[in-house]
Amino acid sequence: GLRGLAQDGPQVLGLLVSRRPGGAMAARTVLLSYGSETFRFGWQEGLAARDFGAQLAEAVKAATGLPSLQGLEMTSEQAQVPGQGSPQRVKVTPRDIFEMRLGGSQQNPAIVRIAAAQVLGHQAAPAAAAPPGSAAPQRSRVTLPGTAAVPQPGGAGSPRSAAAPAKFQKKGGSQVQFLRNMQMDKDPAGLRGASTIRRIPIEEVHEHASIGDIWMVLQGRVFNVTPYMDYHPGGKAELMRSAGGDGTALYNEIHPWISLDMIEKLQVGLIGASRAASSTAPATPAAAAPSAAPTPKASAPSAVALHPVEWRAFPLVNVRNINADCILMRFDIGAGRVSGLRPGQHLNARVQLRRGQELLEVHRKYTPVSDVEAVGYVELLVKVYPSGKMGPVLAGLRPKSGDGPAAVGDSLEMQGPFGDLAYVGDGRFALGALASAGAVGSAVGGRALAAGRVAMFAAGSGLTPMLQLLRPIMGEWRKGAGPQVTLVFCNRREEDIIYRQDLERLAGEFGGARLRLRILLSQPPGGASETWPGGAEAGAQGADIRRTDGRISDDILAEAIAGSVNGALGAGFLALTCGPEGFDAAVVDGLSRFGVPADNLHVF
Repeated sequence: GLRGLAQDGPQVLGLLVSRRPGGAMAARTVLLSYGSETFRFGWQEGLAARDFGAQLAEAVKAATGLPSLQGLEMTSEQAQVPGQGSPQRVKVTPRDIFEMRLGGSQQNPAIVRIAAAQVLGHQAAPAAAAPPGSAAPQRSRVTLPGTAAVPQPGGAGSPRSAAAPAKFQKKGGSQVQFLRNMQMDKDPAGLRGASTIRRIPIEEVHEHASIGDIWMVLQGRVFNVTPYMDYHPGGKAELMRSAGGDGTALYNEIHPWISLDMIEKLQVGLIGASRAASSTAPATPAAAAPSAAPTPKASAPSAVALHPVEWRAFPLVNVRNINADCILMRFDIGAGRVSGLRPGQHLNARVQLRRGQELLEVHRKYTPVSDVEAVGYVELLVKVYPSGKMGPVLAGLRPKSGDGPAAVGDSLEMQGPFGDLAYVGDGRFALGALASAGAVGSAVGGRALAAGRVAMFAAGSGLTPMLQLLRPIMGEWRKGAGPQVTLVFCNRREEDIIYRQDLERLAGEFGGARLRLRILLSQPPGGASETWPGGAEAGAQGADIRRTDGRISDDILAEAIAGSVNGALGAGFLALTCGPEGFDAAVVDGLSRFGVPADNLHVF
């Protein structure tokens, strides 16, 4: 547990103590130093190594804001040895701390210094092989092209004046301070209202390659890293290696586990085709709406309504009941504007709740059920749970009434797009970095998957991403193309099945060669029911519909992927699941036992 601030001295993080039979305290303690701040971390003697690791990771996260111990460098100052000058520093591991190899005591604890050695471009120093108390390991040094290596103080070689300019040798400042800057600055990337997902030709990136103006491409995303220059742990020289170019290969080599989330507010766009290759973005494939009513399409590239960092408020214009606890909400995103989502992506919504004297901010992810190409609006399907936080608030919003300054009504704040899966047409899916980078092939760090068969598993409102994906796929079916889809839709009661008539109509329209529909009820109606006949149904047009009593099971999973086992579970098959955590776990575990590779499984 975290203990909060101490009255005197360093901050106390996770100080856990126990008592020996005689009543004496039996705690082990070290001081964690990060930047200019020092924290006290303690743990109970006899604590299991795994539990110690989890508590240490939580303490480091609280102290630094970094998500894990991956990429951190920890060093310890050893006691001064007579005749050898100042105390020496050696690299240590969590096990060194756990086994108290660093020395120190409860009254005079050892000091462990933490450095975020692998945030963008700094290679961590190699681990010390010598035990505590021996000579410190030599640290790696950065040498700019055309400059001499910087000699270590007191060592042989050229005097310090012969080194590269000092501004390149100074390492970065506090990562905590950088994170604070990002929280306080509303526009650190200097966008001035421009979209963070606009397509940027590589020639434009080349123009930003000076010390005071650095852009670089990382995993298909373009970042203005200028505000990060003074905080990069490896110094400015390491960032300059990728200035004005694509630093993905170097980044992936040095930081294979480090997320870009820390600098996401510095994103200025997505890498696009070169200026010579094209002057306009490729059009998104047309998509079919689930109903007969046509959806307005943008005849020319439209402004994008959503922003992945900035929260934007959109007025509610209409609410319609879908069933007893689901509502369909339409929001006005502006005339001539599209959401900016791709099929399979979602947005974030937030509301503020007051609980007594406390004001809470609640976030939730929603996949719109409206066409991603719809102009001027976005529709969200909202499940309203009586004990929920978000649903009841959204259900209480008032649609806009009137026009102009006299209009009244409520709005909802949104941001996006998000998601690491998108359908790009012709049975092809973009995953990872490709999902947000436009056309396949324009980003590094993601992958594309061509699937002739897709199995979708949805529970309750988890149907929404499947509906969004089905829109463009249905358009392809009408042209005689597109993958075969098996949709397994699980609910509790019959009245909970959202869009049931539409789904069964689509299964009849396209037949089992295109769409196989499986509907499960964990609480089916008792006795004979005309509306829930159960069993399989083959309609006049070859509809393949099965209604089953029960929950997701190995039998259901096996039948859903029938024809894909033993030979077609590679690149030609994709399984998607969206529902409560337990539901997704059951699907993933079951499909894994049937041999579906992890690369062919995606959880929304």
